Amino acid sequence: MNWMKIACLVALLTAVTAATGAAPSASARSTTTAIDGVYRISWTEKEVIAAGASRLYAHANFGYAHGGRAVITMTLRGGRLQIVISPPVCHGTYAVSGNRVSIKQGPGCQGVVVATWSLRNGFLRFRVSKATDPGDEIVWGTKPWKKISS
Repeated sequence: MNWMKIACLVALLTAVTAATGAAPSASARSTTTAIDGVYRISWTEKEVIAAGASRLYAHANFGYAHGGRAVITMTLRGGRLQIVISPPVCHGTYAVSGNRVSIKQGPGCQGVVVATWSLRNGFLRFRVSKATDPGDEIVWGTKPWKKISS
């Protein structure tokens, strides 16, 4: 293919992208967001219940700690999510638009959380507007997540 044909092909692809609103895939572009970083929070089974989660949710998600503190470490990096709980390690994706974030967990965990966010003085707060499970609304949105690394 000569350079003229390549230039025409690039121009055509650019025009189609502009006309259709298509954008490069998440993997094809840098998606650094204002909330990228590593955050940590901890809960006990009793705290989650006291905050309003069901006993079933609290036990299923924090019972492994046998009454102790369960530490959750969340890494947000370029649209990719990793949550380390003991067990499991959860993976997923997230998207930020202004002060709104949409988080999709899986595999390893499941669920969707939609929230507004604020990051002040090293603490990330979520005001959850939608969660697959009511317990997730509590765990994600009741306490601030402490930023422990960029």
